[in-house]
Amino acid sequence: MEDPEEEEEEEDEDYMEEMDIGSMLAPFLTTEDGDNICTALVTIGEQLTGLNKQMENQNKILIKMLSQLSKKET
Repeated sequence: MEDPEEEEEEEDEDYMEEMDIGSMLAPFLTTEDGDNICTALVTIGEQLTGLNKQMENQNKILIKMLSQLSKKET
């Protein structure tokens, strides 16, 4: 006959093996709107892409302005 403590430890180990950590953490890592870390990272990436495009356009405009100013000085 097994010791009751050993039997309880085996039950705890079985329970731990059945638990899915992702399912346990999902409520803590998801907003009420259903957004999670992945959607947040995708959104950040899209916003950075937009900012990058805006900066490229701004740099082109600044280069044109500087070239016009340098032509006027000479």
